[in-house]
Amino acid sequence: MDRVIEEKKYPEQAYSSCRGIMSLARKVGVERLLKACRLASASGMYNYTAVADILRNRQDELVEEELSEVWDVTTPDHENVRGKEYYK
Repeated sequence: MDRVIEEKKYPEQAYSSCRGIMSLARKVGVERLLKACRLASASGMYNYTAVADILRNRQDELVEEELSEVWDVTTPDHENVRGKEYYK
């Protein structure tokens, strides 16, 4: 919740987002919500939509190996892909 508050420009938006996240506990239970929050936090997403999407897609119920397959997205090697050095 601290990160949600830090990420929002206005406190009112942050409180609304926090209330929404906490309301998910009534629908899915505390354990699922905590795991979804950990997953969202691990990927740098600090908002209601991210947590709700994780719960809706049941990503919180996946085994760790399955999660790494879903979230480990790498850029394919290709001659037209420019690295960070190109933009310096």
